[in-house]
Amino acid sequence: MLRRLHSIPGLLAALVVSFMATTGAVLSLQPLVERVFAPAGNEMSVATLVDRVLAHHPQTESVVRSASGAVTAYVANLGIGIDPVTGASMGPVEHSALFTFFTELHRSLFLGDGGRVVAGVAAVAMVILATSGIALLINRMGGWKQLFATARGTLSQRLHVELVRLTVICLLLSAMTGVYLTLVTFGIVSDGGQGFGFPPYGSGEMPAPIASLSALQAVPISDLRSIILPMADDTQDVFTVTTSAGTGYVDQASGALLDFTPNAPMQTLYEAIYTLHTGQGYWWLGVLLGLASLAVPVLMITGTLIWLRRRTSMPRMPGDAGWRKADTVILVGSESNTTWSFAATLRTALAKNGHAVHVAPMNGLRVSYPSASRVLVLAATYGNGTAPANASRFIERLASLQGTGIGYAVLGFGDRKFRHFCAYAETVEHAMAARGLKPLTGFEPIDRQSAQAFGQWSQTGRRHGGDAGVAASADPTENPVLQTDRTARLRH
Repeated sequence: MLRRLHSIPGLLAALVVSFMATTGAVLSLQPLVERVFAPAGNEMSVATLVDRVLAHHPQTESVVRSASGAVTAYVANLGIGIDPVTGASMGPVEHSALFTFFTELHRSLFLGDGGRVVAGVAAVAMVILATSGIALLINRMGGWKQLFATARGTLSQRLHVELVRLTVICLLLSAMTGVYLTLVTFGIVSDGGQGFGFPPYGSGEMPAPIASLSALQAVPISDLRSIILPMADDTQDVFTVTTSAGTGYVDQASGALLDFTPNAPMQTLYEAIYTLHTGQGYWWLGVLLGLASLAVPVLMITGTLIWLRRRTSMPRMPGDAGWRKADTVILVGSESNTTWSFAATLRTALAKNGHAVHVAPMNGLRVSYPSASRVLVLAATYGNGTAPANASRFIERLASLQGTGIGYAVLGFGDRKFRHFCAYAETVEHAMAARGLKPLTGFEPIDRQSAQAFGQWSQTGRRHGGDAGVAASADPTENPVLQTDRTARLRH
């Protein structure tokens, strides 16, 4: 179920998720670019900043500071870049056409609300992929303690695992914050905005020099979001100051703070999540999120290759006798389907010796087998000692099996580096013995799909195949699939 939950969203949304991640990676460069070109001057007060700006631009109506530290003065709705150290002009503010384009592309694909819905669905898919992916990785590695152990498998499997380890936290962060921002966009969740309010009136006395206003002196420029200056010749108008903590009003004569409205909790949450999603104000966070986003297309490719390999690794078994006529039943439990290769070898050997053989997944255990005298179980152990997906209901079905005269043998597949080596296969062995079935051989564990160990097991006695026996007929070197798997393991 967990693997299906991971693969289905991945396959259905792979291209859209990769597209959103790629555009997000481009946007992640914006905080870094703004930080590189942002002037210094974060230690001064808002009073000093505004005083210097007015010295060069007396008609300034408002001053805005971005999260990166860039300061913009607005004069008659014209944005002018400001050097906060001197207050001098750095030229008209020109927004990057590149980042503007990718921002709209990332948010809505230039499709309006429909595109925003697509972006939100892609974020949800990424949450599912990230959470199910880390759960699958924990199972695959044998628990939390083995999470960073050496990964084995094909190149695509190992690359997929390593990228998940390196990026899953950042990807989950980007996805979850993206889902939240989508909900805010459609009004499902509030951003905590206070809405429009009328400012209080000032004292109406003669305005004092801005640099002397105590309330503005107490606000460092690093906390400033924006400040709206009083209208000229209106002594009752006030400064409207928005900081990271809230919005306040300052009397232009006395410099007193007349009123202050702190940010609502939802507004603080919104701003924090927006920062975590975009990296605005924290260029290093933007770089981390961007690098993680670049891994998504690679994860898509490696994940698809893993899925295709799993789909094609189950060998075809022509001439299956069917469960009603078979004298020998081979049941397979495998998470990655590699154990089926061993079942194919065993079936071929038994068929050559004149036996009618039926091969099925362990979950396909029938209530009865009219002609069968033996059941051979090839059970892999997945992750932290659990059953593979196609064997998860075997123990439950075993309780309904009719006929206790059937002989059985259990062959376990696992990796000795895991603490629960062949644990599930041992559970199956005990369950079949408790059910009253007759053991044909003792329990046999196979480490890392060893073709040699499998060959030795198949030659331990003729009881597996009756009078004809399996013996040398189950030679693993005769199976090209096993040979290929063995070569791949030696290479990796």
